[in-house]
Amino acid sequence: MGDFWRAQDRPDLGQVWLIRTRDPARIASGDGILYLETDPTGLDASGRVAKIDYGSAPPPMAFTTNLPTTAPDVYLGNSETFGPLTVAVTGGVPPYSYQWKRGAANVGSNSPTFGPATVDSVFPSNGAFNWSCVVTDSVGSSITSNIMPVTAYRLPSFTTQPPATLSVATGAAISIPTTPATTSKAPRTYQWYKDGNPIAGATAANYSKAAAVAGDAGTYYLIFKDANNKQVQSNNCVLTIT
Repeated sequence: MGDFWRAQDRPDLGQVWLIRTRDPARIASGDGILYLETDPTGLDASGRVAKIDYGSAPPPMAFTTNLPTTAPDVYLGNSETFGPLTVAVTGGVPPYSYQWKRGAANVGSNSPTFGPATVDSVFPSNGAFNWSCVVTDSVGSSITSNIMPVTAYRLPSFTTQPPATLSVATGAAISIPTTPATTSKAPRTYQWYKDGNPIAGATAANYSKAAAVAGDAGTYYLIFKDANNKQVQSNNCVLTIT
């Protein structure tokens, strides 16, 4: 006696599965329904599924172009460009879909290339972020690219500038304070200048001297550099000695 069968294509296995169907009216439209007078060959032990080979299974998915595992630092607020990032795969069952990720967040579009984009548009804050791409083929198999760690920093800056003017009596202590921000890359270095010339040994965020002399009068400023040699110069402080 004949019966209805639903044909399910399994290109991931190189097979067509025929699945016995008692009520074809309940099968979603688009699924292939066959009526066979006799049962197909190759039925499994349940008598409900026949697996018919039509070719070899596709090769496993693999990257031919992958993300690097290291990347340079980027800086927010510096008009920098990030990317483009590109991946390419082979194997599986095309076409492929692409999901770019920044950590756990989905970003970008369904494309093998991400960017280029401005750093400020794709990094929500300073900090470390792992970038990757998940590629999925048409039958749901997927692979994930290398993790590419990228750290975003802010340019060196000051949260407190030195005073514009400072008057110190002869013999009194000199102290010119600043507060450098800590959002640039450590380690950070400091160099004080007087009248455009570096002051030997003056390599702290604040300038100090135990006892002022007349020759200390002048214009002082601090140059602050981070580990990537990004730098900023403080406002001037005009020191007078009375």
